[in-house]
Amino acid sequence: MTKPGAPPAPFTLPGPNGPLHGLIDFPEEPGLRPAVVICHGFKGFMEWAFFPYLAHLLSERGFVVVRFNLSGSGQVPGEDRVSDLDAFRSNTHSRELADLVAVVAAVGGEIAPGRADSKRISLVGHSRGGGAAILAAARPEFSGRIRALVTWAAVATFDRYSEDQKTFWRDLGEFPVQNTRTKQDLALGLG
Repeated sequence: MTKPGAPPAPFTLPGPNGPLHGLIDFPEEPGLRPAVVICHGFKGFMEWAFFPYLAHLLSERGFVVVRFNLSGSGQVPGEDRVSDLDAFRSNTHSRELADLVAVVAAVGGEIAPGRADSKRISLVGHSRGGGAAILAAARPEFSGRIRALVTWAAVATFDRYSEDQKTFWRDLGEFPVQNTRTKQDLALGLG
């Protein structure tokens, strides 16, 4: 358990696609508190851009805030580059959704027991994580548990590649992707 002003508490959850590494920002208020789960987008990670600031702000407002790296992000906690190229290559939309569902299901149990109220969860998803958050919120097992959904620049569709790009992807066996922030050349596999 962290104290107010303390750094976020790390956690590792066995996920459906490998370990899920995350951070929990705890509020000052004691007892069960509503939880917010933050899901990053494609080429993002839990410590990227505004996520630490948002987590801190929400915890100051009384929420237990859970953020995590999707297993296919290829990101190791504390690093800002993709270091697990195989994980990134194996990433799919279905895997991202399964990771998010595993985290939401663990809130109040394996994640922040006694602090996060498993019946008062909000989801915040950015970009592709926004699409995953919409799908997770619609799942029947979370009926009555997910109380709010916020998307930030969520994708409008998961089918964003042209037929020519998909043919190229299938023929090559991978689709090249550059991380414009780090200039890393990455690739998505066939899933």
